[in-house]
Amino acid sequence: MSCVKKGQAQATAADLNLVSTAQRRAVWESLLKRRKVEMTRLMVALGAASCDAIAIAAAGGVTDALYHAWADGAKLQLSINFQFAMIICTFIVIVNALRSEYVIENYLRWAPPIPRISIAWGGAFVLALALGFFSKTTADYSRVFVLTFFLSGWLSLLFGRLMLVGFLSKRSRLGADSMRRVVVIGYPADVDAFARKQMTTDFECRVVGFSYLRKGLDPNDKLNSLTELNEDIALAVSTVRLLRPDDVFILIPWSDADALDRCVTSFTNVPVSLHLRPELVMERFSEMSVARVGGLLGLNVARQPLTFTEVLLKRAFDVVVSAFALVVLSPLFAIVSILIRLDSPGSAIFVQERYGFNQEPFRAFKFRTMRASADRTFRQAQKDDDRITRLGRFLRRWNIDELPQLVNVLRGEMSLVGPRPHALAHDRAFEQRIAHYARRHNVKPGITGWAQVNGFRGITATDAAMQGRYEHDLYYINNWSPTLDFKILLLTVFSRKAYLNAN
Repeated sequence: MSCVKKGQAQATAADLNLVSTAQRRAVWESLLKRRKVEMTRLMVALGAASCDAIAIAAAGGVTDALYHAWADGAKLQLSINFQFAMIICTFIVIVNALRSEYVIENYLRWAPPIPRISIAWGGAFVLALALGFFSKTTADYSRVFVLTFFLSGWLSLLFGRLMLVGFLSKRSRLGADSMRRVVVIGYPADVDAFARKQMTTDFECRVVGFSYLRKGLDPNDKLNSLTELNEDIALAVSTVRLLRPDDVFILIPWSDADALDRCVTSFTNVPVSLHLRPELVMERFSEMSVARVGGLLGLNVARQPLTFTEVLLKRAFDVVVSAFALVVLSPLFAIVSILIRLDSPGSAIFVQERYGFNQEPFRAFKFRTMRASADRTFRQAQKDDDRITRLGRFLRRWNIDELPQLVNVLRGEMSLVGPRPHALAHDRAFEQRIAHYARRHNVKPGITGWAQVNGFRGITATDAAMQGRYEHDLYYINNWSPTLDFKILLLTVFSRKAYLNAN
Protein backbone atom coordinates (compact mmCIF):
# COMPACT_ATOMS: atom_id res chain seq x y z
CA MET A 1 0.00 0.00 0.00
CA SER A 2 2.81 2.34 0.89
CA CYS A 3 4.50 1.47 -2.41
CA VAL A 4 1.36 2.47 -4.28
CA LYS A 5 1.15 5.79 -2.45
CA LYS A 6 4.84 6.35 -3.01
CA GLY A 7 4.39 5.67 -6.75
CA GLN A 8 1.41 8.03 -6.89
CA ALA A 9 3.39 10.74 -5.11
CA GLN A 10 6.30 10.33 -7.52
CA ALA A 11 3.88 10.48 -10.49
CA THR A 12 2.25 13.62 -9.09
CA ALA A 13 5.64 15.25 -8.56
CA ALA A 14 6.64 14.36 -12.10
CA ASP A 15 3.41 15.86 -13.45
CA LEU A 16 3.95 19.05 -11.44
CA ASN A 17 7.52 19.25 -12.66
CA LEU A 18 6.29 18.78 -16.25
CA VAL A 19 3.69 21.53 -15.81
CA SER A 20 6.25 23.80 -14.20
CA THR A 21 8.69 23.15 -17.05
CA ALA A 22 6.02 23.92 -19.65
CA GLN A 23 5.11 27.14 -17.87
CA ARG A 24 8.74 28.22 -17.63
CA ARG A 25 9.23 27.43 -21.32
CA ALA A 26 6.15 29.48 -22.24
CA VAL A 27 7.35 32.40 -20.13
CA TRP A 28 10.84 32.34 -21.64
CA GLU A 29 9.46 32.03 -25.18
CA SER A 30 7.26 35.05 -24.50
CA LEU A 31 10.21 37.01 -23.07
CA LEU A 32 12.48 36.10 -25.98
CA LYS A 33 9.81 37.08 -28.48
CA ARG A 34 9.29 40.37 -26.70
CA ARG A 35 13.02 41.03 -26.71
CA LYS A 36 13.13 40.17 -30.40
CA VAL A 37 10.33 42.66 -31.06
CA GLU A 38 12.10 45.37 -29.05
CA MET A 39 15.36 44.66 -30.87
CA THR A 40 13.58 44.88 -34.24
CA ARG A 41 12.02 48.21 -33.31
CA LEU A 42 15.41 49.52 -32.15
CA MET A 43 17.11 48.39 -35.38
CA VAL A 44 14.42 50.04 -37.50
CA ALA A 45 14.75 53.28 -35.52
CA LEU A 46 18.54 53.28 -35.95
CA GLY A 47 18.16 52.44 -39.63
CA ALA A 48 15.63 55.25 -40.15
CA ALA A 49 17.90 57.78 -38.43
CA SER A 50 20.84 56.59 -40.52
CA CYS A 51 18.73 56.83 -43.68
CA ASP A 52 17.91 60.47 -42.90
CA ALA A 53 21.54 61.26 -42.15
CA ILE A 54 22.78 59.61 -45.35
CA ALA A 55 20.11 61.36 -47.47
CA ILE A 56 20.98 64.81 -46.10
CA ALA A 57 24.74 64.24 -46.26
CA ALA A 58 24.49 62.98 -49.84
CA ALA A 59 22.39 65.97 -50.90
CA GLY A 60 24.79 68.37 -49.18
CA GLY A 61 27.87 66.76 -50.69
CA VAL A 62 26.51 66.61 -54.23
CA THR A 63 25.13 70.16 -54.06
CA ASP A 64 28.42 71.53 -52.70
CA ALA A 65 30.52 69.73 -55.31
CA LEU A 66 28.30 70.81 -58.20
CA TYR A 67 28.23 74.40 -56.90
CA HIS A 68 32.03 74.65 -56.99
CA ALA A 69 32.16 73.02 -60.41
CA TRP A 70 29.68 75.64 -61.66
CA ALA A 71 30.96 78.71 -59.80
CA ASP A 72 34.73 78.16 -59.85
CA GLY A 73 35.18 75.67 -62.64
CA ALA A 74 37.08 73.60 -60.10
CA LYS A 75 37.11 69.86 -59.79
CA LEU A 76 34.40 68.24 -57.73
CA GLN A 77 35.27 68.93 -54.10
CA LEU A 78 33.76 69.51 -50.68
CA SER A 79 34.11 72.84 -48.87
CA ILE A 80 32.88 74.60 -45.76
CA ASN A 81 29.38 74.50 -47.25
CA PHE A 82 29.33 70.79 -46.46
CA GLN A 83 29.77 71.66 -42.80
CA PHE A 84 26.51 73.61 -42.99
CA ALA A 85 24.81 70.51 -44.42
CA MET A 86 26.12 68.39 -41.55
CA ILE A 87 24.82 70.91 -39.00
CA ILE A 88 21.39 70.59 -40.61
CA CYS A 89 21.77 66.81 -40.56
CA THR A 90 22.53 66.82 -36.83
CA PHE A 91 19.54 69.06 -36.05
CA ILE A 92 17.16 66.88 -38.11
CA VAL A 93 18.21 63.58 -36.52
CA ILE A 94 18.06 64.97 -32.97
CA VAL A 95 14.68 66.68 -33.48
CA ASN A 96 13.14 63.63 -35.15
CA ALA A 97 14.43 61.37 -32.38
CA LEU A 98 12.89 63.66 -29.73
CA ARG A 99 9.57 63.68 -31.64
CA SER A 100 9.52 59.84 -31.85
CA GLU A 101 9.63 60.16 -35.63
CA TYR A 102 11.68 56.98 -35.99
CA VAL A 103 9.13 54.55 -34.49
CA ILE A 104 8.33 51.77 -36.93
CA GLU A 105 4.62 52.65 -37.17
CA ASN A 106 5.59 55.74 -39.19
CA TYR A 107 7.26 53.51 -41.78
CA LEU A 108 4.50 50.93 -42.28
CA ARG A 109 2.24 53.25 -44.28
CA TRP A 110 2.86 54.61 -47.77
CA ALA A 111 1.71 58.18 -47.11
CA PRO A 112 4.77 60.03 -45.73
CA PRO A 113 4.08 62.83 -43.21
CA ILE A 114 5.14 65.60 -45.61
CA PRO A 115 4.03 68.45 -43.27
CA ARG A 116 6.06 66.99 -40.37
CA ILE A 117 9.11 66.50 -42.61
CA SER A 118 8.77 70.01 -44.01
CA ILE A 119 8.35 71.67 -40.61
CA ALA A 120 11.37 69.83 -39.20
CA TRP A 121 13.43 70.72 -42.29
CA GLY A 122 12.47 74.40 -42.16
CA GLY A 123 13.04 74.54 -38.41
CA ALA A 124 16.51 73.02 -38.79
CA PHE A 125 17.43 75.71 -41.33
CA VAL A 126 16.20 78.47 -39.03
CA LEU A 127 18.27 77.06 -36.15
CA ALA A 128 21.35 76.66 -38.34
CA LEU A 129 21.09 80.21 -39.68
CA ALA A 130 20.52 81.57 -36.17
CA LEU A 131 23.61 79.69 -34.99
CA GLY A 132 25.58 81.15 -37.91
CA PHE A 133 24.32 84.65 -37.12
CA PHE A 134 25.36 84.56 -33.45
CA SER A 135 28.73 82.97 -34.30
CA LYS A 136 29.28 85.48 -37.15
CA THR A 137 29.92 82.71 -39.70
CA THR A 138 27.01 83.21 -42.10
CA ALA A 139 29.29 85.02 -44.57
CA ASP A 140 31.35 81.83 -44.91
CA TYR A 141 28.50 79.98 -46.63
CA SER A 142 27.38 80.50 -50.22
CA ARG A 143 23.83 81.84 -50.55
CA VAL A 144 23.39 79.91 -53.79
CA PHE A 145 24.42 76.71 -52.02
CA VAL A 146 22.09 77.32 -49.06
CA LEU A 147 19.06 77.98 -51.27
CA THR A 148 19.83 75.03 -53.57
CA PHE A 149 20.51 72.70 -50.64
CA PHE A 150 17.21 73.75 -49.03
CA LEU A 151 15.36 72.19 -51.98
CA SER A 152 17.70 69.30 -52.81
CA GLY A 153 18.01 68.24 -49.17
CA TRP A 154 14.23 68.24 -48.65
CA LEU A 155 13.72 66.14 -51.78
CA SER A 156 16.50 63.76 -50.77
CA LEU A 157 15.03 63.40 -47.27
CA LEU A 158 11.58 62.64 -48.69
CA PHE A 159 13.01 60.19 -51.24
CA GLY A 160 14.95 58.38 -48.51
CA ARG A 161 11.80 58.09 -46.40
CA LEU A 162 9.86 56.62 -49.35
CA MET A 163 12.64 54.13 -50.09
CA LEU A 164 12.70 52.94 -46.48
CA VAL A 165 8.90 52.65 -46.39
CA GLY A 166 9.00 50.59 -49.59
CA PHE A 167 11.73 48.35 -48.17
CA LEU A 168 9.86 47.68 -44.92
CA SER A 169 6.46 47.22 -46.58
CA LYS A 170 7.86 44.32 -48.62
CA ARG A 171 8.78 42.57 -45.39
CA SER A 172 5.32 42.18 -43.91
CA ARG A 173 6.69 39.69 -41.40
CA LEU A 174 8.96 42.39 -40.03
CA GLY A 175 6.01 44.72 -39.68
CA ALA A 176 3.88 42.11 -37.92
CA ASP A 177 6.63 41.14 -35.47
CA SER A 178 7.48 44.74 -34.61
CA MET A 179 3.96 46.08 -34.10
CA ARG A 180 2.80 46.80 -30.58
CA ARG A 181 1.24 43.70 -29.00
CA VAL A 182 -2.21 44.17 -27.47
CA VAL A 183 -4.43 42.17 -25.10
CA VAL A 184 -8.15 43.00 -25.00
CA ILE A 185 -10.26 42.49 -21.86
CA GLY A 186 -14.01 42.93 -21.39
CA TYR A 187 -17.47 41.42 -21.50
CA PRO A 188 -18.03 38.88 -24.33
CA ALA A 189 -20.28 41.11 -26.46
CA ASP A 190 -17.84 44.04 -26.32
CA VAL A 191 -14.77 41.87 -26.99
CA ASP A 192 -16.47 40.09 -29.91
CA ALA A 193 -17.52 43.43 -31.44
CA PHE A 194 -13.95 44.67 -31.12
CA ALA A 195 -12.63 41.46 -32.72
CA ARG A 196 -15.01 41.79 -35.70
CA LYS A 197 -13.95 45.39 -36.23
CA GLN A 198 -10.29 44.50 -35.86
CA MET A 199 -10.62 41.98 -38.70
CA THR A 200 -11.60 44.73 -41.16
CA THR A 201 -9.60 47.72 -39.85
CA ASP A 202 -5.89 48.47 -39.97
CA PHE A 203 -5.12 49.15 -36.29
CA GLU A 204 -1.34 49.17 -36.85
CA CYS A 205 -1.02 46.84 -33.85
CA ARG A 206 -1.33 43.11 -33.24
CA VAL A 207 -3.90 41.59 -30.87
CA VAL A 208 -2.23 38.64 -29.13
CA GLY A 209 -4.95 37.70 -26.66
CA PHE A 210 -8.52 38.17 -25.44
CA SER A 211 -9.79 37.78 -21.86
CA TYR A 212 -13.52 37.54 -21.14
CA LEU A 213 -15.20 38.80 -18.00
CA ARG A 214 -18.46 37.17 -16.93
CA LYS A 215 -21.39 39.47 -16.38
CA GLY A 216 -23.79 38.24 -13.70
CA LEU A 217 -27.21 37.41 -15.15
CA ASP A 218 -29.01 37.86 -11.82
CA PRO A 219 -28.76 41.49 -10.69
CA ASN A 220 -29.90 40.47 -7.19
CA ASP A 221 -27.03 38.02 -6.68
CA LYS A 222 -24.33 40.66 -6.28
CA LEU A 223 -22.09 38.47 -4.13
CA ASN A 224 -21.80 35.71 -6.73
CA SER A 225 -21.32 38.27 -9.53
CA LEU A 226 -18.54 39.96 -7.57
CA THR A 227 -16.84 36.60 -6.95
CA GLU A 228 -16.95 35.73 -10.65
CA LEU A 229 -15.63 39.16 -11.62
CA ASN A 230 -12.69 38.90 -9.22
CA GLU A 231 -11.86 35.41 -10.52
CA ASP A 232 -11.97 36.58 -14.14
CA ILE A 233 -9.84 39.63 -13.41
CA ALA A 234 -7.26 37.48 -11.60
CA LEU A 235 -7.14 35.10 -14.57
CA ALA A 236 -6.82 38.03 -17.00
CA VAL A 237 -3.95 39.47 -14.96
CA SER A 238 -2.17 36.11 -15.07
CA THR A 239 -2.70 35.92 -18.84
CA VAL A 240 -1.25 39.39 -19.33
CA ARG A 241 1.75 38.58 -17.14
CA LEU A 242 2.36 35.49 -19.26
CA LEU A 243 1.93 37.10 -22.67
CA ARG A 244 3.82 40.29 -21.75
CA PRO A 245 2.01 42.59 -24.23
CA ASP A 246 2.82 46.26 -24.75
CA ASP A 247 -0.77 47.48 -24.23
CA VAL A 248 -3.97 46.33 -22.53
CA PHE A 249 -7.37 47.63 -23.63
CA ILE A 250 -10.17 47.40 -21.05
CA LEU A 251 -13.53 47.41 -22.87
CA ILE A 252 -15.75 47.69 -19.78
CA PRO A 253 -18.35 50.48 -20.26
CA TRP A 254 -17.67 53.55 -18.16
CA SER A 255 -21.17 53.28 -16.73
CA ASP A 256 -20.13 50.02 -14.97
CA ALA A 257 -18.00 52.02 -12.56
CA ASP A 258 -17.39 49.29 -9.94
CA ALA A 259 -16.16 46.65 -12.42
CA LEU A 260 -14.08 49.24 -14.27
CA ASP A 261 -12.45 50.45 -11.05
CA ARG A 262 -11.59 46.88 -9.96
CA CYS A 263 -10.10 46.08 -13.35
CA VAL A 264 -8.02 49.26 -13.51
CA THR A 265 -6.78 48.77 -9.94
CA SER A 266 -5.62 45.23 -10.75
CA PHE A 267 -3.87 46.11 -14.02
CA THR A 268 -2.03 49.16 -12.75
CA ASN A 269 0.18 46.62 -10.95
CA VAL A 270 1.15 45.00 -14.27
CA PRO A 271 3.98 46.54 -16.40
CA VAL A 272 1.86 47.45 -19.44
CA SER A 273 0.35 50.57 -21.00
CA LEU A 274 -3.29 50.63 -19.91
CA HIS A 275 -6.14 51.98 -22.06
CA LEU A 276 -9.85 52.37 -21.35
CA ARG A 277 -12.65 51.66 -23.79
CA PRO A 278 -13.38 54.63 -26.09
CA GLU A 279 -16.90 55.76 -25.26
CA LEU A 280 -19.32 56.95 -27.95
CA VAL A 281 -18.37 60.59 -27.45
CA MET A 282 -14.71 59.71 -28.07
CA GLU A 283 -15.51 57.87 -31.31
CA ARG A 284 -17.44 60.86 -32.62
CA PHE A 285 -14.46 63.19 -32.33
CA SER A 286 -11.18 62.20 -33.98
CA GLU A 287 -9.24 65.02 -32.27
CA MET A 288 -9.43 64.52 -28.51
CA SER A 289 -7.07 65.13 -25.62
CA VAL A 290 -7.06 65.60 -21.87
CA ALA A 291 -6.76 69.33 -21.21
CA ARG A 292 -6.50 71.50 -18.12
CA VAL A 293 -8.01 74.98 -18.07
CA GLY A 294 -7.06 76.72 -14.85
CA GLY A 295 -8.09 74.29 -12.14
CA LEU A 296 -10.51 72.40 -14.40
CA LEU A 297 -9.61 69.06 -16.02
CA GLY A 298 -11.64 67.68 -18.92
CA LEU A 299 -11.69 66.00 -22.32
CA ASN A 300 -11.04 68.48 -25.11
CA VAL A 301 -13.17 67.22 -28.03
CA ALA A 302 -12.69 70.23 -30.33
CA ARG A 303 -9.53 72.31 -30.41
CA GLN A 304 -9.52 76.04 -30.95
CA PRO A 305 -9.30 76.24 -34.77
CA LEU A 306 -6.22 78.48 -34.79
CA THR A 307 -4.15 79.95 -31.98
CA PHE A 308 -3.46 83.67 -31.76
CA THR A 309 0.02 83.20 -33.23
CA GLU A 310 -1.32 81.05 -36.07
CA VAL A 311 -3.99 83.65 -36.86
CA LEU A 312 -1.34 86.38 -37.08
CA LEU A 313 0.89 84.23 -39.29
CA LYS A 314 -1.96 83.30 -41.63
CA ARG A 315 -3.25 86.89 -41.79
CA ALA A 316 0.20 88.27 -42.59
CA PHE A 317 0.57 85.77 -45.42
CA ASP A 318 -2.91 86.64 -46.76
CA VAL A 319 -2.24 90.40 -46.75
CA VAL A 320 1.15 90.15 -48.47
CA VAL A 321 0.07 87.67 -51.16
CA SER A 322 -3.34 89.22 -51.90
CA ALA A 323 -1.91 92.76 -52.17
CA PHE A 324 0.86 91.55 -54.47
CA ALA A 325 -1.58 89.51 -56.57
CA LEU A 326 -4.01 92.43 -56.96
CA VAL A 327 -1.21 94.65 -58.28
CA VAL A 328 0.16 92.02 -60.65
CA LEU A 329 -3.25 90.88 -61.89
CA SER A 330 -4.79 94.36 -62.28
CA PRO A 331 -4.35 94.29 -66.11
CA LEU A 332 -6.13 90.92 -66.23
CA PHE A 333 -8.94 92.32 -64.07
CA ALA A 334 -9.43 95.21 -66.50
CA ILE A 335 -9.43 92.94 -69.58
CA VAL A 336 -11.86 90.43 -68.06
CA SER A 337 -14.21 93.20 -66.90
CA ILE A 338 -14.33 94.68 -70.41
CA LEU A 339 -14.93 91.26 -72.01
CA ILE A 340 -17.79 90.51 -69.60
CA ARG A 341 -19.51 93.81 -70.44
CA LEU A 342 -19.10 93.11 -74.17
CA ASP A 343 -20.33 89.51 -73.84
CA SER A 344 -23.62 90.30 -72.04
CA PRO A 345 -25.29 93.34 -70.45
CA GLY A 346 -24.83 93.92 -66.73
CA SER A 347 -22.13 94.60 -64.17
CA ALA A 348 -18.79 92.81 -64.51
CA ILE A 349 -18.74 92.00 -60.78
CA PHE A 350 -21.29 89.73 -59.12
CA VAL A 351 -21.91 90.36 -55.40
CA GLN A 352 -23.55 87.81 -53.11
CA GLU A 353 -23.90 87.55 -49.33
CA ARG A 354 -22.17 84.54 -47.78
CA TYR A 355 -21.25 83.32 -44.31
CA GLY A 356 -17.76 84.09 -43.07
CA PHE A 357 -15.93 83.39 -39.83
CA ASN A 358 -18.30 82.62 -36.93
CA GLN A 359 -21.23 82.73 -39.42
CA GLU A 360 -20.91 86.48 -39.86
CA PRO A 361 -22.31 87.42 -43.30
CA PHE A 362 -20.20 89.37 -45.78
CA ARG A 363 -20.45 90.42 -49.44
CA ALA A 364 -18.34 88.14 -51.63
CA PHE A 365 -17.11 89.37 -55.02
CA LYS A 366 -16.86 87.33 -58.22
CA PHE A 367 -16.64 87.99 -61.91
CA ARG A 368 -20.16 87.64 -63.31
CA THR A 369 -20.47 84.43 -65.31
CA MET A 370 -24.27 84.32 -65.80
CA ARG A 371 -26.70 86.57 -67.60
CA ALA A 372 -28.05 89.33 -65.37
CA SER A 373 -31.59 88.63 -64.15
CA ALA A 374 -34.15 90.34 -61.95
CA ASP A 375 -35.04 86.96 -60.37
CA ARG A 376 -33.28 86.84 -56.99
CA THR A 377 -34.31 83.23 -56.21
CA PHE A 378 -31.22 81.12 -55.41
CA ARG A 379 -30.60 78.32 -57.90
CA GLN A 380 -27.29 76.48 -57.90
CA ALA A 381 -25.48 76.38 -61.23
CA GLN A 382 -26.01 73.09 -63.06
CA LYS A 383 -23.99 71.33 -65.72
CA ASP A 384 -24.75 72.91 -69.12
CA ASP A 385 -26.79 75.61 -67.35
CA ASP A 386 -28.22 77.94 -70.03
CA ARG A 387 -27.79 80.93 -67.71
CA ILE A 388 -23.99 80.72 -68.00
CA THR A 389 -22.49 82.86 -70.75
CA ARG A 390 -19.84 81.66 -73.20
CA LEU A 391 -17.19 83.77 -71.51
CA GLY A 392 -18.53 82.73 -68.08
CA ARG A 393 -18.01 79.07 -68.91
CA PHE A 394 -14.36 79.77 -69.69
CA LEU A 395 -13.90 81.81 -66.50
CA ARG A 396 -15.43 79.03 -64.40
CA ARG A 397 -13.38 76.34 -66.14
CA TRP A 398 -10.09 78.01 -65.16
CA ASN A 399 -11.20 79.44 -61.75
CA ILE A 400 -10.69 83.01 -62.99
CA ASP A 401 -14.14 84.06 -61.76
CA GLU A 402 -12.93 83.70 -58.13
CA LEU A 403 -10.06 86.23 -58.45
CA PRO A 404 -12.04 89.31 -57.26
CA GLN A 405 -12.26 87.62 -53.87
CA LEU A 406 -8.66 88.73 -53.40
CA VAL A 407 -10.32 92.01 -52.37
CA ASN A 408 -12.27 90.08 -49.69
CA VAL A 409 -8.99 88.57 -48.51
CA LEU A 410 -7.32 91.99 -48.26
CA ARG A 411 -10.33 93.32 -46.33
CA GLY A 412 -10.04 90.44 -43.84
CA GLU A 413 -13.36 88.78 -44.72
CA MET A 414 -11.74 85.76 -46.37
CA SER A 415 -8.42 83.94 -46.49
CA LEU A 416 -6.48 82.64 -49.47
CA VAL A 417 -7.05 79.08 -48.25
CA GLY A 418 -10.02 77.77 -46.29
CA PRO A 419 -13.44 76.16 -46.71
CA ARG A 420 -15.20 77.63 -49.75
CA PRO A 421 -18.12 79.92 -48.77
CA HIS A 422 -21.57 78.93 -50.00
CA ALA A 423 -24.69 80.99 -50.58
CA LEU A 424 -26.65 81.66 -47.38
CA ALA A 425 -29.61 79.54 -48.53
CA HIS A 426 -27.24 76.69 -49.31
CA ASP A 427 -25.60 76.84 -45.87
CA ARG A 428 -28.90 77.01 -44.02
CA ALA A 429 -30.22 73.96 -45.84
CA PHE A 430 -27.22 71.74 -45.11
CA GLU A 431 -26.92 72.88 -41.48
CA GLN A 432 -30.21 71.08 -40.85
CA ARG A 433 -29.14 67.89 -42.63
CA ILE A 434 -25.43 67.34 -41.80
CA ALA A 435 -24.20 67.26 -38.19
CA HIS A 436 -21.46 69.76 -37.33
CA TYR A 437 -21.73 71.30 -40.82
CA ALA A 438 -21.52 74.78 -39.28
CA ARG A 439 -18.04 73.96 -37.96
CA ARG A 440 -16.79 74.96 -41.42
CA HIS A 441 -17.28 78.54 -40.24
CA ASN A 442 -14.81 78.21 -37.36
CA VAL A 443 -12.14 79.58 -39.70
CA LYS A 444 -12.31 82.20 -42.43
CA PRO A 445 -13.59 80.95 -45.79
CA GLY A 446 -11.04 80.71 -48.58
CA ILE A 447 -10.70 81.35 -52.30
CA THR A 448 -9.47 77.77 -52.58
CA GLY A 449 -9.44 74.87 -50.16
CA TRP A 450 -8.49 71.26 -49.44
CA ALA A 451 -11.83 70.03 -50.78
CA GLN A 452 -11.46 71.87 -54.09
CA VAL A 453 -7.95 70.59 -54.87
CA ASN A 454 -9.23 67.06 -54.22
CA GLY A 455 -12.00 67.41 -56.83
CA PHE A 456 -14.88 68.29 -54.48
CA ARG A 457 -16.31 71.31 -56.25
CA GLY A 458 -19.26 72.10 -58.45
CA ILE A 459 -22.87 71.12 -57.82
CA THR A 460 -23.82 69.68 -54.40
CA ALA A 461 -27.40 68.60 -55.01
CA THR A 462 -27.25 65.67 -52.54
CA ASP A 463 -26.10 65.21 -48.94
CA ALA A 464 -23.52 62.64 -50.13
CA ALA A 465 -21.95 65.18 -52.49
CA MET A 466 -21.71 67.75 -49.70
CA GLN A 467 -20.45 65.17 -47.19
CA GLY A 468 -17.19 64.64 -49.07
CA ARG A 469 -16.60 68.38 -49.29
CA TYR A 470 -17.47 68.88 -45.63
CA GLU A 471 -15.14 66.08 -44.46
CA HIS A 472 -12.22 67.59 -46.40
CA ASP A 473 -12.99 71.00 -44.90
CA LEU A 474 -12.90 69.54 -41.38
CA TYR A 475 -9.61 67.79 -42.18
CA TYR A 476 -8.18 71.18 -43.15
CA ILE A 477 -9.43 72.82 -39.94
CA ASN A 478 -8.02 70.03 -37.74
CA ASN A 479 -4.67 69.81 -39.53
CA TRP A 480 -3.93 73.42 -40.52
CA SER A 481 -0.31 74.41 -41.01
CA PRO A 482 1.51 76.97 -43.19
CA THR A 483 2.86 74.03 -45.20
CA LEU A 484 -0.64 72.74 -45.90
CA ASP A 485 -1.75 76.21 -47.07
CA PHE A 486 1.25 76.45 -49.40
CA LYS A 487 0.57 72.95 -50.74
CA ILE A 488 -3.08 73.78 -51.46
CA LEU A 489 -2.10 76.97 -53.32
CA LEU A 490 0.30 75.00 -55.50
CA LEU A 491 -2.30 72.29 -56.18
CA THR A 492 -4.88 74.96 -57.06
CA VAL A 493 -2.67 76.03 -59.96
CA PHE A 494 -1.03 72.77 -61.03
CA SER A 495 -3.36 69.91 -60.02
CA ARG A 496 -5.88 68.56 -62.54
CA LYS A 497 -8.35 67.80 -59.74
CA ALA A 498 -8.62 71.51 -58.95
CA TYR A 499 -10.26 72.07 -62.35
CA LEU A 500 -12.72 69.16 -62.20
CA ASN A 501 -16.52 69.57 -62.00
CA ALA A 502 -16.47 73.24 -62.97
CA ASN A 503 -20.04 74.22 -63.91
